[in-house]
Amino acid sequence: MANSTVINYSKETNSPLIINIDKLFISFCVLSTYISYFTNSGFIAYSPVILGAILYLLSLALSDIGSRKESTLIFIVWVPYSIWAVVNYLSHPEDGRIFSGSLFTFLIIPFLSSSIQNLLGGNSNKNFHFIYRLLFLFLLSQLVICLGQMSTITFGFGLPINEVYKHRSMVSGTFFNSNDLSTVVLLLSFILLGLERYSFGRQKSISWVLVFLILLITGSRTAIFITLLIFVVDKIRTLKDFTKVVAFLFILILSFYYINDVIDSSALDRIEARIKSLINIFQYGISQDSSISGRLSSYTLFIKNLPSIGLGTSKLHDYYQFYNGQNFFEADLFFKSPHSLIVEVGYWLGLPGLIFVSIPIFFMLYNSRRKFQAFAVFSISTLIPSTIISNFIYFIFILLIFYDKKDPVKT
Repeated sequence: MANSTVINYSKETNSPLIINIDKLFISFCVLSTYISYFTNSGFIAYSPVILGAILYLLSLALSDIGSRKESTLIFIVWVPYSIWAVVNYLSHPEDGRIFSGSLFTFLIIPFLSSSIQNLLGGNSNKNFHFIYRLLFLFLLSQLVICLGQMSTITFGFGLPINEVYKHRSMVSGTFFNSNDLSTVVLLLSFILLGLERYSFGRQKSISWVLVFLILLITGSRTAIFITLLIFVVDKIRTLKDFTKVVAFLFILILSFYYINDVIDSSALDRIEARIKSLINIFQYGISQDSSISGRLSSYTLFIKNLPSIGLGTSKLHDYYQFYNGQNFFEADLFFKSPHSLIVEVGYWLGLPGLIFVSIPIFFMLYNSRRKFQAFAVFSISTLIPSTIISNFIYFIFILLIFYDKKDPVKT
């Protein structure tokens, strides 16, 4: 599979290259979340991504198309969804804003999918190492930012927190809320397991410590449970493995309670409340958590509404025409933020949207040696955040979980 490059001709791609455009583009996309966090400017944050997309188109024009058949194909299969989303968005712009992060996300998805296919759809071990190191740096930097935000909540100085959730003492890294970061870390953990067979030494152990620390801080019960399940199923082979995991989790939780006892912090109190809530669910079932039962009621209603959704509402985050006076927990919230990508696509873009988003997803499943697990993780991950349909950072990780290659790679 070709890698995009410019200036000197690459023997691999027959296209003129000095840099790997796919690596540059994906790096710019990940970097944008940090730029947005520190500058609070969408224009500044998206500028590198737009530059990367332009360079990608340029490299595509200069490269041997025959060597990029698969990446061109995945670009094409995402185009109907992208066009349908853009057309519907422009017909009813969110808050009257035509140029927004939402529109940007709908436009950029085909480029992202094509670039990831081009980078990981081939047999280059170096590209898998690049992705692993990028994810490792992402985890490390998110943890640093989370600790800085906890410092702000606890001591009054540190890194900026989201003012919308300040009253909840929520720590969210560079994301809007903690569930968004938890979801990305869940997806990232699945990606890490797929890449670990290419060997990364001690980085593997450190990566998992970072994963569980961030999940503990952000406190998404679903993300914690599913990540633990993924880890146990893949990693636990002997009693010794099991003992190590239990010891690590015991030390982690014991350390947390010690720190919480020494330091008076509402951020730590929130983490403790989430841990207790998770334990209650294990002891007494999901009926003890009204938010989970509310989501299940919302998803059941969506299935009942499927025959009548037609072309959807065409209004992003406004799906109240399907409300019909429902009275389950926080019912009105679920018709603005459905807590499910599939439900939101259905309500917003109707049956055409569901078809257009399903085709590329099932197309990408072909690339994975863990088809069932990839589809399950994808499906569950969309249920955690209130809405992810406009978050292109989330789509980076969603796309990456499908590129767990079946065949051995070459160095």
